[in-house]
Amino acid sequence: MDGNISLGLVIYSAVKPIIKLYLALGLGFLLSRVNLLSVETSRGISDLVLMIFLPFLVFDKIVTNLSIADLKTIGIIFLSAFFMYGVGATASSLIALVFKPPKRFKYGFIVGGILPNVSDLPIAYLSNGISFFTDQQSQKGIAYICIYLATYILVQFNFGLFQVVEWDFREKKEDKETQLVDLSKVLSHKLQPQETTPTVSSIDSNIDEQDLQPIPIAPDNLVSLSSETSHVDLQSLGRIPSARLREPEQHSTRNSVSSITSHRLLSRIISNQDEENQIVKEYSKAEPFNAHIDPLMKIVTETNLSATDINVSGNKIKFVQKYKLQWLVFFYQNLKKPCSVALVSSLIIALIPWVKALFVETTKNIPSAPDNKPPLSFLMDLTSFIGQAAVPMGILLLGATLGRLKVSSFPPGYWKCVVSLTVFKLCIMPIIGTVFSNRLAKIGWISDEVVQFIVILQWSLPSATVQLFLTASNTRLEDGPNGKATGHVQLDCLSIYLLGQYMILFITLPFVVAYTVKCTL
Repeated sequence: MDGNISLGLVIYSAVKPIIKLYLALGLGFLLSRVNLLSVETSRGISDLVLMIFLPFLVFDKIVTNLSIADLKTIGIIFLSAFFMYGVGATASSLIALVFKPPKRFKYGFIVGGILPNVSDLPIAYLSNGISFFTDQQSQKGIAYICIYLATYILVQFNFGLFQVVEWDFREKKEDKETQLVDLSKVLSHKLQPQETTPTVSSIDSNIDEQDLQPIPIAPDNLVSLSSETSHVDLQSLGRIPSARLREPEQHSTRNSVSSITSHRLLSRIISNQDEENQIVKEYSKAEPFNAHIDPLMKIVTETNLSATDINVSGNKIKFVQKYKLQWLVFFYQNLKKPCSVALVSSLIIALIPWVKALFVETTKNIPSAPDNKPPLSFLMDLTSFIGQAAVPMGILLLGATLGRLKVSSFPPGYWKCVVSLTVFKLCIMPIIGTVFSNRLAKIGWISDEVVQFIVILQWSLPSATVQLFLTASNTRLEDGPNGKATGHVQLDCLSIYLLGQYMILFITLPFVVAYTVKCTL
């Protein structure tokens, strides 16, 4: 990096992309507030990003910008990423040990300190243009960010870190099961045959006849599908979560009694939900329309996953059951998601010179197409064209997600945890990342200033918002007061520290970038 770059240019170049980024976030925020980006709409767009836009972007950037010469850099990125996750896990665990977050959010708090937003924010930041990098350098930087995305997917989904979020709900689930068993005993006692047979007139006339109809009991105390949709093939309902049929809002019901009983005694109409409740209703595994999602679709859309999905992986294979290799089968199944396929295939193509020459121009001499371009260049044109939508869609969805965060209660003393985690992730982690990258550069492991910049940038990012949907999928509407998710401690605590980090990021990220460019590169 040219040491003669003026401080004013450095500061302006660092601040300009963050202004563009926050304007886009604000637009997503506004669209969610006026309900143009509703929860259901956002989920559909999110599925498109995960299944189409992001895989195309990953394929285009890696094949175009990486080669066999970058193999060492890829290894360094994996080393940096796993070290970063380890530091985050250690720090968030220590903060939780010292300041003690709410008991029902202890593990969610730790997860929030482990995984940052490794893809959406840094890709958007580089895509907005940085004056001290050429366009080619920025594009290669995005390719390196895609490698960080691969490490995120490995840790969060292939290795099953998402299960940790469930641990905050275990005690509540055990308590609820105990209450349900007690309730079933009471009901069985009350329903014993009596000497006098009750007449129809003795039944409370306020109970709707439909509420007394028997329904099959689904796992985890789920409500079965209504009779109006029971004739629809369940497989067609559960392929893509955002495309499955939903019951009309005015007929949405939930189970309010024991999973042991075979009758629904009461049903409650859920109406006028606030946005937090809508998120829970859309993503919760307890909702009827999420009960029959295909396991592969859970993996592809990265929602509604649980430890049960790991435990049942490969359950029809005797060898897997005998040696308890369900985790290995689940790891393999996660490689089937479009983004994983794009990462693996693009890396294979990029690291084999004569294969890469079929897609982009290289030093390898192979027969060209009639337009004097590589034979498969049209595929790169397609991936580049469609992949461009990933960045703006991702940022709009991020802004919409932040716009839905609400805090209905602030647990006493939790502010210490929030301040500590925010300061550590956005102030101390960048210092550790700078020292780490400088050390790698000093021993000759990093020689490219773009790589060093990306490493430091990744150490300066806030927590990933994917945790919001993982938390919502484990939340039930009846867990909150009056049968609502409002006031649920996990969602409240998560909203508090996500809002805190993304508000402070506007100040910390330009400072880190300016310091890195002026004093480190």
